[in-house]
Amino acid sequence: MASKEPGRLVDVGVVFAVWSRRLLILAAMTAALLLTLSLAAAQSAGAYSVPPEAGAVDTSNPSQVIGNGTPQSCTSSAVVAAVALGGIITFDCGPSPVTIVMTQTAKIVNNTGPEMVIDGGGLVTLSGGGARRILYMNTCDQAQIWTTPQCQDQDHPRLTVQNLTFVDGNSTGSTEGLEGGGGGGAIFVRGGRFKVVNSQFIGNRCDPTGPDVGGAALRVFSQYANLPVYVVNTTFEGGFCSNGGGISSIGVSWTIINSFFRNNQAIGWGANPQQGGTPGGGSGGAIYLDGNTFTLRLLGSTIENNHANEGGGAIFFVSNNNTGTLVIEESVLRHNPSDGFETSGYSGIFVQGAGTPQVINSVISNEQNVPNICQPNLECDRVIFQDSGGRWHRWETISAPRVTTSFYFGNPGDTSFAGDWNCDQVETPGLYRQSDGFAYLRNSNTQGIADIRFYFGNPGDIPLAGDFDGDGCDTVSIYRPSEQRVYVINDLGTNDLGLGAADYSFAFGNPGDKPFVGDFDGDGVDTIGLHRESSGLVYFRNSNTTGIADSQFIFGDPGDQIIAGDWIGAGKDTVAVYRPSTQTLYIRYSNDAGNANVQLVAGRYTGLAAAR
Repeated sequence: MASKEPGRLVDVGVVFAVWSRRLLILAAMTAALLLTLSLAAAQSAGAYSVPPEAGAVDTSNPSQVIGNGTPQSCTSSAVVAAVALGGIITFDCGPSPVTIVMTQTAKIVNNTGPEMVIDGGGLVTLSGGGARRILYMNTCDQAQIWTTPQCQDQDHPRLTVQNLTFVDGNSTGSTEGLEGGGGGGAIFVRGGRFKVVNSQFIGNRCDPTGPDVGGAALRVFSQYANLPVYVVNTTFEGGFCSNGGGISSIGVSWTIINSFFRNNQAIGWGANPQQGGTPGGGSGGAIYLDGNTFTLRLLGSTIENNHANEGGGAIFFVSNNNTGTLVIEESVLRHNPSDGFETSGYSGIFVQGAGTPQVINSVISNEQNVPNICQPNLECDRVIFQDSGGRWHRWETISAPRVTTSFYFGNPGDTSFAGDWNCDQVETPGLYRQSDGFAYLRNSNTQGIADIRFYFGNPGDIPLAGDFDGDGCDTVSIYRPSEQRVYVINDLGTNDLGLGAADYSFAFGNPGDKPFVGDFDGDGVDTIGLHRESSGLVYFRNSNTTGIADSQFIFGDPGDQIIAGDWIGAGKDTVAVYRPSTQTLYIRYSNDAGNANVQLVAGRYTGLAAAR
């Protein structure tokens, strides 16, 4: 909530509310103290020595340069053409970062090279636009030319991608790269050699179900002489696929150095082999590796906050002939839940191979460690949840671990919200009790009876708490689902009386959409947003009038509960959702489609409210 953003709505379900004071740093300090001993063993994570063969390639004398110094000259067709010609490829798109949305997949022709390097110089993002895979190499695809009789075991092309960002790649339903089940939302590789250096993979995806499909970012097969894929100083974030929300392979070895895997998900279910009546999949939240003899060496790397519906929230490693080895050295694996199964004593890991994992100077923990998202000296919103027993749980920081303040107010089943009822710049609890039709407001964040009570609306009405006229005080207005109409009331009811007539009303929304409140443009006035839980559609207006949405986008999954707040002190509100199925809060820092910027496990709650 911007500047003095008020309370808002909500709905029986999960409770959160957002409070307006400066966020404390106590939880972050507590987290540091709690983790000091265990993290001391992994202080070198991210600084592991990189062998020469795993480093970046010299591209000072490129074979091809994409662009002529302007962003407009760097096009999808130019990328496709350059990749088809091969060699060392760089970009000249101007001095600022540029995103190239690919209108077709760039494909490597196998008789070019044999060295193939694509170097973005740290300024280039290649986007699949959510519609296609970005890059494809397959030595066994005759359309890309066979160059040896052993396509599955040849030393070229030798592909390096470096200093590049790959976003929104999507191989769902692709008819290419189906070997072993498919996958590779950003990049698919079969044959030759492959290396990734100083790059990012964000928000990529592949097929959501299937027992062996995997690799939202990378899917790799058939590396020459069983030599490893090197991944160095690279980030994988927000990917999701049936298996392997980050990377996946069959029969391929990997050496991963100084890299990060965060907030990736394996979203299939039924495992592999798939259980009867299921589509299969759901293993390896970050990494899914299958096959016979292969290795994974995880060196100086961090895997945190990934999730698998089945096995291995961090790593799924299955060597079918029990010869594969898993080595974790100078790394941190933290809070990677596996809903189905994992290897005892190795949180977030399922491993079948030549013995147990070799863990050297590393931390493996099921605890979260998320620093406070509000920087010191900024005014940010905080979150409060309410449980089924009528107890409120206020987070003093949006972090993990954190300090939580708890108190009772209301009865089980009350609809919860919050706002600044007495104009003192502090948001406090409010409740709507359908059994008697009354709203109950309290002027302090402590246990006690209501300071204000009044009769509220009609049965089925939903309370909307906010500052709808910009006067610095919150009031309780009404959303009537039966009419898809908002009734704005700029005064509180008092003395057990009703709210009185609305100051004005307007129509907005479709049947079944759930309202929420926020100051989405930072002008100090709250307006109405709506959330279509069946599809994740979010839309809102920047004025309290009838009309089409000023903004709309998809965020979250069906069944999520929505809230808005100024999470990082930016001066305007953005969305967050609570997902009951995972008991997790997902926060986004901008009002547009994309993955959550941060996610925190919250626990099980029942009601929902938001306020600063």
